[in-house]
Amino acid sequence: MKREYEGMEYELSYRNVKYARVDMREGRIILILPYGMSPEEVLKKHGERIRKKWNEIEKIKESARKILREGEVILLGERYRIEKNCENMGIDRQERIITICPERPDATRELIRRFLRARIERKVEKYSEITGLHPKKIFIREQITKWGSCSNRKNLSFNLRLAFTPRDFFDYIVLHEVLHLRHMNHGKEFKNELRKIYGKNPPDEKTMMKYWFRSTYMMEALGIPETSPSRKNS
Repeated sequence: MKREYEGMEYELSYRNVKYARVDMREGRIILILPYGMSPEEVLKKHGERIRKKWNEIEKIKESARKILREGEVILLGERYRIEKNCENMGIDRQERIITICPERPDATRELIRRFLRARIERKVEKYSEITGLHPKKIFIREQITKWGSCSNRKNLSFNLRLAFTPRDFFDYIVLHEVLHLRHMNHGKEFKNELRKIYGKNPPDEKTMMKYWFRSTYMMEALGIPETSPSRKNS
């Protein structure tokens, strides 16, 4: 349910949690509360901090918009011109053209999915040779807040949004999840191995958020609607 507090619009969600928390990762203010807790109580105590964080997010969103050009998307750091032709959908890497059918958004989604899967599989193969770690299966999903994940069954999942991120960031996320095949946490050994192979500082929270919003805008440019968490993955 949507509400307002001193000019800030927020959504209220009661869940089976012990403590109140605020989630802004999707570009919305979601106040998550234990059953019976008053939102006014939380907002009175933390309202100023929430407003400051929200103002930072608005700046990040504006920064994400600036790189976009009308009629274009960026796939793994390379600009592609969007053309519309339902008879000839596809991605031309040489000419840097992505041809979509506005009436078939699921077909466009599948086009991006295939593009991303091919590149993830090649990158996973590279990192598997370096680390000796091999996943059982690779999935392309549309997680609500995660860039990727590794299951106890040694399956790796990657977010469709990765297709719209720079190559360095893409490399980092793939390596991150491959290393979780050995380290199912973010402890010292995991960080040391990640740093050694990646060779750069990991992206910070603001960078991750910027790329998240950027991917949202580019999916909108392609006419790809957001999906529900229950959508079938592949």
